[in-house]
Amino acid sequence: MMKMDRIERMADYAIPHLDVLEAFMHRADIDTLEPGKYALDSGCKVSVITYDSKPESKMEAHRQYIDVQVLLEGEETVLYAPIEYGTPATEYNPEKDVQFYTAPDARVSRVRLTAGNFMVFYPADMHAPNLADGYPVTHNRKLVFKIPVND
Repeated sequence: MMKMDRIERMADYAIPHLDVLEAFMHRADIDTLEPGKYALDSGCKVSVITYDSKPESKMEAHRQYIDVQVLLEGEETVLYAPIEYGTPATEYNPEKDVQFYTAPDARVSRVRLTAGNFMVFYPADMHAPNLADGYPVTHNRKLVFKIPVND
C-alpha cells in the first residue's frame, strides 16, 4: 500500500486529512520553521526534522498512525517491504507507536528520494528511512506527518 510521488501530485492520492497536511506545507515560514513536533487539526501531528543520511536504519512499522514523509531538502534511500515479509525484532511499543523488524534483502525494495518527493506508509508497510545507501551523505530536511488510523 506504500505510495511515493512528487509533492505536487499529492492531491491525486486518497490520503486521509490531506487538507491538514497541505495547509501545514503551505505555511509561509515552512523553509525556516524550527525542527520540532507540532500538533495539527484532526489528531494529526508533524515532526520537522533535519539530519544527515546514514549508513544504516532499522525497518519499522506503526499501528496507530499512517506516516507521510515529505523530503524538503537533500536525498535519501528508503527501504520498504510489506509487513508480512518481516520478522519482529522488538516488541511493539504503543507509547512510541513503533515496532522494529528484520526482513530478508530479497524481499526489500529500495526507493531513492530527492527533494520534493513524498512517501506514505500504512500499518501494513515496514520502512527504514534516512539512508545514504552507498550514495554520498547529504544533509536533509523532512516533514514526517502522523495521521491517526482510527478517527
